[in-house]
Amino acid sequence: MRVDSGGAAPIDLPDLTEEAVVALSRDFVAALDTRHSDRSAWHQQVATTCMALWDLGVDRLVAQLSDVDAAVLVPTGLLTLLPLHAAMPAIEGGYALDTVRLTYAPNARLLLSGRHAGDTVVHDSVMVVDAPHRADLSPLPFSPIEARAAIGARPRCEHLHGKDATIPRVLDALARNDLLHFSCHAMADPTRAWASALLLADGPLTVERIRQTPPRHARLAFLSACETAVVSYALPDEVIAFPSVLLAAGIPGVIASLWPVPQAATALLVTAFYDELIRGVDLPDALRQAQRTVREATGSLISERLKLPWRSAPAPSSRPFSHPVFWAGFTFTGE
Repeated sequence: MRVDSGGAAPIDLPDLTEEAVVALSRDFVAALDTRHSDRSAWHQQVATTCMALWDLGVDRLVAQLSDVDAAVLVPTGLLTLLPLHAAMPAIEGGYALDTVRLTYAPNARLLLSGRHAGDTVVHDSVMVVDAPHRADLSPLPFSPIEARAAIGARPRCEHLHGKDATIPRVLDALARNDLLHFSCHAMADPTRAWASALLLADGPLTVERIRQTPPRHARLAFLSACETAVVSYALPDEVIAFPSVLLAAGIPGVIASLWPVPQAATALLVTAFYDELIRGVDLPDALRQAQRTVREATGSLISERLKLPWRSAPAPSSRPFSHPVFWAGFTFTGE
């Protein structure tokens, strides 16, 4: 169904059946669960999923949206687990996001509530959660790069690094900043979405805790952590996850991830995003352009941006992050 100022009109997608979506999402989740033991199968499944989404109906959807520059998708059920914006034809190349800017929303009511809240935001301050330190958390070597990029996007900053990135300090800072950047680990609970959490220095900051203490003045929350957009596999129609909770709290835009995102590629995406933001590009288009930058980045650009030692640097002319597994996991909820 397409809804715009002219009213509502159905879009016929005959191949997008429940059976096809269940089978595709089952294969996607199975490959995700075994990604550590079979990384090549995970990469192949992401590419297969993007091509299958195109054939199941995104091709028709994009064609129906040829008269607009941007659209907000409201996926239901198991479609919420899949990267619709990165659907791609098997032969011609390119992705859906290259034709039309695609963002997401849990429903129209939450989208409208976030839109009105964003009108009153003053864009002058950023809170950066930078690699919360805890003995049981693995290091985040690229977090300082993300932090520097986010700090440069606003005149004022609250930088919560290492042991300072605690739940009380983060909750307190949420109320004062219009831009919220989290560079940390996360824990997705696909069966109990309210328990999904950002892992801070003193414990997990859960979806439920944020719902109880919502931010008041933020325009964007960038959740640069793994699986922060994942909803419950058991109840996908409930769409309870960080993006929906933050949108309900009044934040008009949330960037989050559908799967565990690679650290180096994510750092490059973050730096490219804030570069676009500083240039005055609006938030959804800044993410869209950052994803293109990651796709097209050569080894020499990556080494320069991420200060990689020569032993680990990719070949200068290669494009090591072109595969959608490196950039398509991030989604923009809102508009």
